[in-house]
Amino acid sequence: MQLRRMAEASLALAERRPDDLKAAVEKLGQQAPSSRQLFMLRLMGLIAPSPGSSLLLRARGGLILVGIVVVLLAIGYGLALLITLPFGGASTWGAGFLGLAIIVIALVVLGVLGKRKQRAAQAKARAARQN
Repeated sequence: MQLRRMAEASLALAERRPDDLKAAVEKLGQQAPSSRQLFMLRLMGLIAPSPGSSLLLRARGGLILVGIVVVLLAIGYGLALLITLPFGGASTWGAGFLGLAIIVIALVVLGVLGKRKQRAAQAKARAARQN
């Protein structure tokens, strides 16, 4: 029975079915994934559909990814224009380059902070297991 529940959880994760994964993990007696983790699983199901899915679903994933990149670049461009406005503004290409730099720096900072937070959580979990 336990092996079957583990198989159900593995299939739900592989097929990116967050609701089934939550139910299967709870049946195993484990802590269910957080709502943020389930949201990311849903998003990954849209961006990278399961193997064997139709060409339309894979194209949708690519378009979503391109849309995310375009939105991030637009946010960076707007921030660059806003930042350079008191200094006389910036050209379109200059603001585009600065916007790209702002987005890259922001993503690097978020990655470093996230990695630190992850390491701290792992150390805390290790300490809890040892006690």
